[in-house]
Amino acid sequence: AASNSAAQARDEQPDEAEQARSRLSLPFYLYTGPAFDAGQWFEPCARGLRGEGVTEDQYAGEHFFYAQLRAHRWRVADPRDALLFVVPLYANAAMQPSVKGSSCNGTHFQRLFDATAAAVASTEQYRRHAGADHVLVSNSWKVTQRPPKQVPWAPSQLPNDFFRRTFRNAIVGHMEARPVGSSRQKGGDQSGLSPFWRCSVVSPYTANYVEAARAHL
Repeated sequence: AASNSAAQARDEQPDEAEQARSRLSLPFYLYTGPAFDAGQWFEPCARGLRGEGVTEDQYAGEHFFYAQLRAHRWRVADPRDALLFVVPLYANAAMQPSVKGSSCNGTHFQRLFDATAAAVASTEQYRRHAGADHVLVSNSWKVTQRPPKQVPWAPSQLPNDFFRRTFRNAIVGHMEARPVGSSRQKGGDQSGLSPFWRCSVVSPYTANYVEAARAHL
């Protein structure tokens, strides 16, 4: 009976790991405003490579990553209270062939990306560490490329040097961790992949949508 009581007491105690996790806090600021995409610039009109909704393909991790961050308890309203700064960027949707390099209102994606970069670069928190405490998520290989390989289906190509330079020290969520240093030094591989950021965190692939699975949803 005593052993059963002890076992029951252990079961009723919160897990130590969960207790430690509940005490963690990493306050972050998520940029908002006219220069930042709230999921409205590209996603409503973009389709995946197989015609599925852009949030239903395997590169849609950025969509769900930002959705969770917008509602996260660590998010703060004042950048002075933050340790990390999150830049919303929906590159997978922006670089789909279906949108041909333009937002839903017809603005070239690179102009919007550069406007985002300029808005970030003008802030005190960016200048403090040259963007090393800034995070963006991009589940697209295309974001690592330069024109003309980056979005060959766009009617016009615009340089992305300013965007790449602004976020050269950033932490980028990507679906695979790549050896950024060697790729940067060698100018990328034969596919034109040339990651420009300082370090990566993994933002996983998501499951492809399959029409046959609709009945099970």
